Amino acid sequence: MVNLNITPPEGFLEPEERCGYAVTRQSKEIWAVLLDLLNELEKVCQKHDLHFFVDSGTLLGAVREKGFIPWDDDIDVVMLREDYDKLLEIGDSEFKHPYFLQTPYNDEGFLRPHVQLRNSETAAILSNEALKVPFNQGIFLDIFPVDVTSKIRLFNKLKCKLLNFYRRSFGYVYIATPPKTFKGFVMGKFADKCRKDPAKAYRKFDKWCHFIPFKSNLVDKVTFYKFFNKYRYLEKKWFAETLYLPFEFTKVPVPAGYHEILLRYYGKDYMIPKQQAAIHQQLGKVINSTEESYTKILERMRQEKG
Repeated sequence: MVNLNITPPEGFLEPEERCGYAVTRQSKEIWAVLLDLLNELEKVCQKHDLHFFVDSGTLLGAVREKGFIPWDDDIDVVMLREDYDKLLEIGDSEFKHPYFLQTPYNDEGFLRPHVQLRNSETAAILSNEALKVPFNQGIFLDIFPVDVTSKIRLFNKLKCKLLNFYRRSFGYVYIATPPKTFKGFVMGKFADKCRKDPAKAYRKFDKWCHFIPFKSNLVDKVTFYKFFNKYRYLEKKWFAETLYLPFEFTKVPVPAGYHEILLRYYGKDYMIPKQQAAIHQQLGKVINSTEESYTKILERMRQEKG
């Protein structure tokens, strides 16, 4: 395994069974790399008085399992928009190799609706991207901005349609081919424009993400509305204080209103485990390595492809 700035306790990397699920040594090594990334993020945020919170499955794991959900393969983090933007400003100077804060402004072709912190000496290569994208494909943790939203359904619907247009067009820049429909034609043309200046296109997308013409005390991960079956409304006050909960052999920051947030995310039975494939596994095969850099694996794939 690659060198880390944290030292997992003896026995942590050994395979085990949790909730009837077999956790392999490879999964444990990936978890160790993820916790190391989280540790680096925390050091930088503490230095600059920035705040972040674990979110989604990581938050659920902290509350229910005191660690990773056995079948989870990533760490999710959220930051209120002002802290998120500040992190992007200092990322290039604060994170040193192998750590890399990956944004659309510093890595060609990276057009995710959020940023990722990567370990460049590892690999987490999605099969649908592999040789199609030029950007860093090391093991990563996700960092999402939390933006102001509202209960005005028409406003949310229109904003969501606009953001989805951007997101789908971004996918056509490197990865997918637009459908042979009028809408596909329009998005294809927009993707061609994005390809010429990805950073400029993303800057406009990011501006729309936190655009709201009126005051509101409601927030959410607006950049990812396309994955929700319905709009959710989180109270900004739930993120006003930070608590620390045990997580594997460390502690992680959670919002003081974590119970209310988990109710919105997963419903009142969120403490009952429900096994399912991790989101990245749902997107396709993932080539993971804690021993080799993604660059070496991609080069070998190119040679094999001829």
